[in-house]
Amino acid sequence: MKFNIQAIVWISALLVCFPGTSLVFGQNGLPGGVAGLQHWYAISGSTEKTMVWEDKKGKSESPLLLTQNQYTYLNGHPVLALAQLLEPLKRSVSSDFLRKSTIVSLYQAQDTFQEQIIWRLAKPGLPGLVLSTHRLGDVDDGRYFNSPSQKVLHPLLHTYVQHQNTKRASVVSEWHIGQAGEMTNLPVTPFTGNLPVLLIYDRVLSKLEQLRVNSHLALQYGISLPSTDYVNAAGKIIWNFKDNQDFPYRITGIAHDPISGLNQKRSSSQMSRQNLLELSAGPWTLTNAANNTELPSGASLIWSDNGERLRFVQEDARTGTPTLLERKWLMDVRGGGEQVTTTLRLHVRNLEKLLKPNEELWLAVDQSGSGNFDYASTKYYAVSKAEGEIFTYDDIPWDLDQLGKDVFSLALGKPMLPVMAIDYPSCHPAQEAKLRLQVYGGKAPYSIQWTAEEKTKPRYWELKAEEELIWTEKTSGFFELRITDANGDRITKTINLQNEDAPPIPLLTQYTLPSSSSIRLSLDQVDLQYSAIRWTNSDGSISQNDALQIQKPGTYRVRIESESGCAREHQFQVLAPVEHFVEDWQLFPNPIGVNEYFELRVSLTEHHPLDISLMDSNGRLISSVRRQSAAFHTYQNRLQTPGMYQIVLRNGKDQMSLPIVVQ
Repeated sequence: MKFNIQAIVWISALLVCFPGTSLVFGQNGLPGGVAGLQHWYAISGSTEKTMVWEDKKGKSESPLLLTQNQYTYLNGHPVLALAQLLEPLKRSVSSDFLRKSTIVSLYQAQDTFQEQIIWRLAKPGLPGLVLSTHRLGDVDDGRYFNSPSQKVLHPLLHTYVQHQNTKRASVVSEWHIGQAGEMTNLPVTPFTGNLPVLLIYDRVLSKLEQLRVNSHLALQYGISLPSTDYVNAAGKIIWNFKDNQDFPYRITGIAHDPISGLNQKRSSSQMSRQNLLELSAGPWTLTNAANNTELPSGASLIWSDNGERLRFVQEDARTGTPTLLERKWLMDVRGGGEQVTTTLRLHVRNLEKLLKPNEELWLAVDQSGSGNFDYASTKYYAVSKAEGEIFTYDDIPWDLDQLGKDVFSLALGKPMLPVMAIDYPSCHPAQEAKLRLQVYGGKAPYSIQWTAEEKTKPRYWELKAEEELIWTEKTSGFFELRITDANGDRITKTINLQNEDAPPIPLLTQYTLPSSSSIRLSLDQVDLQYSAIRWTNSDGSISQNDALQIQKPGTYRVRIESESGCAREHQFQVLAPVEHFVEDWQLFPNPIGVNEYFELRVSLTEHHPLDISLMDSNGRLISSVRRQSAAFHTYQNRLQTPGMYQIVLRNGKDQMSLPIVVQ
C-alpha cells in the first residue's frame, strides 16, 4: 500500500472539478482570514505554565495540558511534540461537514526511516482516511495517492479536499491523531515528531482561499511554499513567485496581517537543519510572543535566497567590490515594511570558510535590488556584537529608496573596509582615471595617502565619517592606497589602473608552485596584438621572452604594449608548494558526551575528494564516508561508547588524523 500527496498539486486538480465558494473577508483571527473553520487544533497559551493543546474554536473535548517535554518551538511558536505524549489522541468530528471539507495538516517528522501515521479519520469500525508521512489513502475505497516529497525532515504543509454528493445519515467520525487506534493491521507506525497545527473547514476552499491559509501558516512557521505566490488575508500578493524566481529558496518573513491575526515578528527558515540567518523586528527574541516590537498594520518583509553555495568569491579588483558570498538574498518589502528596522543574526559556523584573525563579515545591502552590489547603491553594516558563532547586526533598515526590494549578502573584509569605484583610463581617446572611495568601520577621520609606483610625490586627503572621496589620475600603472584611521590602524591596497583599450592579458592573479617542479607561463599561444613584452621577476630582474619559467614564489609582473603604444601591466602572485592538503579545520565539541553529535569542518588547499573514516582506539573501522570534490567539507556523527577515537582524513596518498574523546 503506497499513498500520500503533496497537497497543493493535487488540490489544484480537484478544484477544477469542484469550483468553490465565494470569498469571505474580514474573518479576524482565522488563518488567512478564511471562514468555515470548524476545528483548529494547536497550542494555546503564552507561558510555559499554561501550554495547552486544544481546539481553538472551542469545539473539542477536554484540552490537553502539556508538560515541558511535550512541546517544542517552531519558528518561535510552541508546537505539540507528539512523540512525548503518554496517551493516544482521539477527537470526535461531525460527518455533516466532512462530506464537503478541507483538512490542512502541518507536521514535521523526526526521521524518515519508517512510514508514520499523521492521523486517521474514520467512522467507528472502519479504516477510513489515513494520512501518513509517505502517502494519503482512502482505505475504505482502496484509493491511494503517492507524494513526491517523502523523505524530508523539514515541516510539511498538507491540504486534503473532500467533496461527496451523498445523503447518508450523519455519523460522528473519530479522528485518531498520531496513531492508528484500533486498526492495528495498518502498515504504519505511530508518529514521532512535531504537530504545529490541524485545521478542518466545513467546505471546499477555493484556490485563493487555500493560498491565503497556506501563506499565513508558511510565514508563521517559517516554511516555504513551492512555486507559488504568497498572499495576505485580503488576497493581495505580498511575495510574487514570477518576479522573484531568481530567489526561490527558503522563503521566510515577518508580517502583520490584522485580518488573519498573523503578527510574525521574528523568523528563520525551518526548511533545513542549517540555521544560517535569523531576522527580527527590533531585538531578537527566542519566541515570537516575547517580541514587543510593533509592526505597522499590513507590513511585511519577506526574504528568500538564490540557492548558491555558502562560499566567498574572489574580490573584484577592477570594481573595488569586496569579496562577497555566492549566496544572496532578496528582501521584498510591502505595506510599510520600510518603517521597520531589524536585527539580523548570522550563524557563521554554517559558512564554507573558517574566519581568520582580524577578518570580519560585513552585511552588504544592495538597495537597487539588482544584486550587482554597485558602489553607488550598496551600503555595508558592521557586526554589532559577536557571541561565539553568532554575529549580530543591529538596526538594519530596508528599502530606503522605497522601490520595494533590496538584495543582501555577506562581504569578507577587515575591521576597516574600503570600498571603491573606478573608471579606468584609456589611450584613444586619451582619458584619465576617476576614482571614488568610501571607508566603513575603523574610527574617523581617515588619513588617505595615494602614491604612484614611480615614487612621485604622494597626494594626501582627510576623509570624514560617511564622506566620499573623489579624485582623478592622469597616468596608468600601479598605485598604493594607504588608509589610516584615528586609532592608527592601517590598510594598504595596490590599485592597478590599466588602460581600457590596451591588449588584455589572460593570466590569473595567483598560482601555486607544484612540489619539486616549476610553472611555465606563456603568451605565445594567445592571439594578442602586441609589439613588446616584458616580464619582471620577483627579484626585480627583467626578461622579454614570450614565456616565463618560474621556480620561486614571489610577486611577478608582465607588461605588454600594442603597436600604437597603448600598454597594460598585470601582477600575479606565485605561492610556495603546499605542505599539507588541509588548510584549516575545526572539530567541536571535543570532548563530547555519549550520543552527542560532533561536527568536523575542513578547508582544503584545493578542490579534491575527501575520505573520512572514524576509528576506535584499536584501529577498528566504525564508519567511513567519501565526499565529492570540494574545497570545504563538513562531517557529523555521534558515538555510543566512551573512549578515545580517531577521525582519519585521506586525500589520495596523504592523510591526517584527529583525536576525539567521548566521555
